[in-house]
Amino acid sequence: MNAQTDHLLPHVTTGPRARQDLTPSNADTRRDPDPATQLAHKLASLRQAASALHAQGGFPDRARQLLLLCEQLQQHRESLMQAGWLAGYAPWDQHLDFEAGLAAVRQLAQEVAKEWCDAPLAADGEPLALDKDGRRWAAQVLTRAEGVDVLVLGLHRPCAHLLLGFARAWLAGRACLVLCPEEHPLLEALMLALRRGLPHGGAVLRSMVGVDLGLALGQLLPADQLQVWSTPGSAEMRWEHLAGCAAERLLQLAAPGLAVVDASVEPGSPLWDRLVDLVALGIQALQGLHEHAVRTVWLPRERLAVFQEAVQQRWRTWQGSRPARHWQSGADAVQRLRAQAWLQDALAQGAQNLASDPLGPAIVQLQQPAGGEGPGIAPPPLGPVLALWAYDDVDALDAALQAPRSDGRGGLAVLASADAAHRRAWSEPLARHHRFLHLLDGPSAHLAQASPATDPEQTLRGAWELLAALDRATVRTTLKTLLRSCTVLAEPVPLGECLQQYLPGAARRDVEVHPFRRFFEDLAVGDSLLTHRRTVTEADIAAFGGVSGDYFYMHFDAEAAAASPFGRRIAHGYFVLSAAAGLFVWPGEGPVLANYGLDRLRFIQPVGIGDTIQARLTCKRKQDKPQGGARCGQGVVVWDVQVTNQHGATVLSYDILTLVARRPREAQA
Repeated sequence: MNAQTDHLLPHVTTGPRARQDLTPSNADTRRDPDPATQLAHKLASLRQAASALHAQGGFPDRARQLLLLCEQLQQHRESLMQAGWLAGYAPWDQHLDFEAGLAAVRQLAQEVAKEWCDAPLAADGEPLALDKDGRRWAAQVLTRAEGVDVLVLGLHRPCAHLLLGFARAWLAGRACLVLCPEEHPLLEALMLALRRGLPHGGAVLRSMVGVDLGLALGQLLPADQLQVWSTPGSAEMRWEHLAGCAAERLLQLAAPGLAVVDASVEPGSPLWDRLVDLVALGIQALQGLHEHAVRTVWLPRERLAVFQEAVQQRWRTWQGSRPARHWQSGADAVQRLRAQAWLQDALAQGAQNLASDPLGPAIVQLQQPAGGEGPGIAPPPLGPVLALWAYDDVDALDAALQAPRSDGRGGLAVLASADAAHRRAWSEPLARHHRFLHLLDGPSAHLAQASPATDPEQTLRGAWELLAALDRATVRTTLKTLLRSCTVLAEPVPLGECLQQYLPGAARRDVEVHPFRRFFEDLAVGDSLLTHRRTVTEADIAAFGGVSGDYFYMHFDAEAAAASPFGRRIAHGYFVLSAAAGLFVWPGEGPVLANYGLDRLRFIQPVGIGDTIQARLTCKRKQDKPQGGARCGQGVVVWDVQVTNQHGATVLSYDILTLVARRPREAQA
């Protein structure tokens, strides 16, 4: 335990201070006994506190604060896990819940800190020049939008959903109200850590327990956003006053997943093993997943028996190393009852029960109705139930996939096929009917090193990595929906000032000291260097061809090149790129640490033998990357590079990214 950060985490046995973060205080209860009034006061205070969060800093600042919080949470992982054990969570459930959610938040914060700048307006993509002279520019920008994010949590994966929902709101500069079905020790501990670990965290993060969701929806403004990680009708929240259209939309978020298999997947193959792992994990290990759990599998009839046996064998193997039956824990009582009710209804409609273990998950075979395409029963709910539908030919499967769904969009769709034609034909309807599409094609990196039958922990860790990737992709793609988009039309100077970057056509400052000899703090947007000139010779082309092995005819065959649209031999494009680097790179030791990459590389005009090239290097954008414990930090500098020929025409244009050191702290002092 770290004494410097122990105050951020509550003790394992949650006391009144921790419970106060998830429930209204006694004073509030006496003053406002009406839940509607309490909710209105919380929403009003959150909207007022959001302005303080906006003044705290830009997107990268909030991302870096979130990264520091992730490090603190990781240090106190064991304390949080103990709080989860009090709630009845098994170790692997907590690992897939807390670890996957924390990993997704950490990766998302790292991307935002690197890619977004501290400008008042964040550019969504590169600005677009509207004329050849660069006098008019247009840019799509993002800025903070007013409103509150209302996060509705359920009993399943509460840590991950709390971390992901709050991280999305925090990065967007919005306040967050968390609605919980009941008091939960693990949520209480995590909530207190979030509130204490971030500046203004206690002001922009509030929560209530057991509030009516319909009542909450009635008090939301058009600018507010609703994130639901609970299942309508599951008794976790009270949905009495929820409108039918809203209930239907929310139900789509909790729809179980579907796996589609064709005859090209052979039993025992790596693709087969990955499919069995994913389906088995969706029932036993990933018990609380909504949109990532697979509950229905469509497969050829000749594969039905062997697939059922493979899934049951995987369960028996995992239970030997993890004896706790996760679906029997108290947190899953609701989903277990729903699954039993669905099973009785399916058996009454002609489904066949294939499982022999009364204590284990139920496996049922769905029957195809007369004159219908696909199974004629709704997919099973979240719970220890797996439904199999066997089709006789590919035409029946194709018709079932193309048929419109009456239950809205599903969660995760898995397509397991070694046939490229099937993947092309079936990926479109699956993507149309589901929110996620996972294409399986052979073993992945995290499953290729060990057999799942002998190493269940390795398989479960692979599922955690997959889960973290899906969570990060979901939050990353929806983050922009919380921001306000605007198209800005301006000249390069005012637009560059708002975006804090250089645009071609704006004023440049020629510097006397080479830019690569200056520290990150000393560089300014617009600092520029015009290099000396270099004439391309035939020896340059021959030498580069020998080094690179590129003997393309346009570089060496004079007769064939004369008949080409260029009319002459031309230099390698990558030689021009390398020669330009030789023009502006400072050879000695300096603050520039490394080449970070190239963006927007374009070969505009050919360079022939005898042409003279010259490069213009301009500081385009700066992105700070502070490091708390390091002696000196570093930043990313994006340079605009324009290479011209002897006529002043641009032949090559690109952005180069470099890591540049900051001044040592001793020098700053």
